[in-house]
Amino acid sequence: MCLCLKARKHLNESIRRIIERRKVESSKYGGGLLGVLLQARSSPSRSRSTSSRSSSCGEEKKVFMELTDSQVADNLIGVIFAAHDTTASALTWVLKYLHDNSNLLEAVTVTLLFYSFFFLFLYNFFSFL
Repeated sequence: MCLCLKARKHLNESIRRIIERRKVESSKYGGGLLGVLLQARSSPSRSRSTSSRSSSCGEEKKVFMELTDSQVADNLIGVIFAAHDTTASALTWVLKYLHDNSNLLEAVTVTLLFYSFFFLFLYNFFSFL
């Protein structure tokens, strides 16, 4: 089996264990994105209809779609990797912009050095108290 498929399988299993633990530990499923996804799928009072179907009498019947554990895991994995890619892309553009604008790079470097020494001074000052 390909290494990437093994990693994906391991990640899915880890997330499913976390989901099971959340289900057992709390009736509200905890906080964070996982808690929101689990609450949204378990709450019958929320309007999660994805489509409407007409019955034979002409009245519309709402069809509710609940997320399976696998779908919750897929959503979490998607958010994790989307955030990773977005952060990597943003850092790449920042580095390129700093490279292309040497005066800005110098200003950022001076600012970072100033604050580094300032926080080092504060750390040493308060460590003697």
